[in-house]
Amino acid sequence: MTKQSFQSTVTALGFTITLEAEFIGPDLAIKIFGGDHPHIGTVCFVDQTGDIQDRPFPSHDNRLHKDGILAKQILTIIKDNLPGLCVVLAGVHVDQISQRQLAMTSEMTQQLGQRLHRWLSQVEVNWSQPKYYGANEQPKKE
Repeated sequence: MTKQSFQSTVTALGFTITLEAEFIGPDLAIKIFGGDHPHIGTVCFVDQTGDIQDRPFPSHDNRLHKDGILAKQILTIIKDNLPGLCVVLAGVHVDQISQRQLAMTSEMTQQLGQRLHRWLSQVEVNWSQPKYYGANEQPKKE
């Protein structure tokens, strides 16, 4: 099976955000990370219903990470282009971030989301359908 993956970075105002995406069968796993201290701050996902949900983790001072904002931006851009489920791990931390840098994270994430959207519209995702037992079937005894 051919690995189907995508990577892109955006740098502005002294920091970088990287997006990596890889298909696992029909499903897409995405990592968004960067700044001075990349980490896992939030897990965000979209399922077959199209609903976006997130689970932020506590930071060192027990405040919840806000990286779900970035993940939701990406998912909003790409969710109609997904052949399966999608999970996003997001964690970007810039030490002593300025208001200007904070505003820029949205623009940077939009750029990454648009790049990923273009790739998704061009990539051919190949996977085989799983086989399940019928209602009256069971695994063979060995």
